[in-house]
Amino acid sequence: LYDCGVTSSGWDDLRSILINNRSLTRLDLLDDNLEDSEIKLLCEGLRHPGCTLQRLKIRDCKVTLRCCDDLCSVISTNQTLIYLYIKLVDDKKMSESEVRRRCEVLRNAGISVYRRWVVGGWIVVIDRRRKEDGVWEPLPLSDGQRFVW
Repeated sequence: LYDCGVTSSGWDDLRSILINNRSLTRLDLLDDNLEDSEIKLLCEGLRHPGCTLQRLKIRDCKVTLRCCDDLCSVISTNQTLIYLYIKLVDDKKMSESEVRRRCEVLRNAGISVYRRWVVGGWIVVIDRRRKEDGVWEPLPLSDGQRFVW
């Protein structure tokens, strides 16, 4: 979904789609104005046992650190969600140590977490795919930027 101006009721519909549409395995939210309430609805759908989503990307959506906490908690309850990419907006409340601490909690649970600072905020990638599964692929790096483990 790219900059489609989803309304509050539309996010409730998306939650229902996540729960009921078993063929939906990837979702890319780009440039949508997600707020905490919309992230909560999204997370409700992702936590539901009927959700079969495997990959979720949230980019340029003004996701805050609080929203990131909600999304990160989903990865531990939804066993089908194996890849989560979040771009966090740069706000004054978000320090490198806070981002690092949240990543460490997930790492301690055995989940691969990568973080990188880019202009405008943090990128956090959570990846449960394992190299030995044969589906692991390196994350793209460009312009000398690197992910920090």
